[in-house]
Amino acid sequence: MAAALAVGRAEAIPFLVAESSGRESHRDAYVLPIDDLNDILHARNLIQFDPANGAPMAVAEIDKGADGINRDLLAPGAPEWSWHVSGFADYAIEILGGRPSFVESDVAGWIADTRGFFGFGRIRC
Repeated sequence: MAAALAVGRAEAIPFLVAESSGRESHRDAYVLPIDDLNDILHARNLIQFDPANGAPMAVAEIDKGADGINRDLLAPGAPEWSWHVSGFADYAIEILGGRPSFVESDVAGWIADTRGFFGFGRIRC
């Protein structure tokens, strides 16, 4: 119930989003900066407890260009992606599901096909 009490914005906190264990893994990950207090509490709850508690998939709006934050933290050297998170979405459809390396292979095409939305993985840490 603590999440229902938080309101407003905070300094953005970066979260690692990756595939959950037990699924086929491409070893992709991206960094999701969250500044909404309710979303921060929800993400922390997913990490601390069980992703089955609800809404474990992050759906974000993306844009072209590196931002110095978004990178593949699971890859050697943690290379930066050439796209970044620019906002959040309320829902997702299957076409938005992908993985960061797939988006990276054609950032402009992904944005054109999905209107810039992307859903992938689970918040991990």
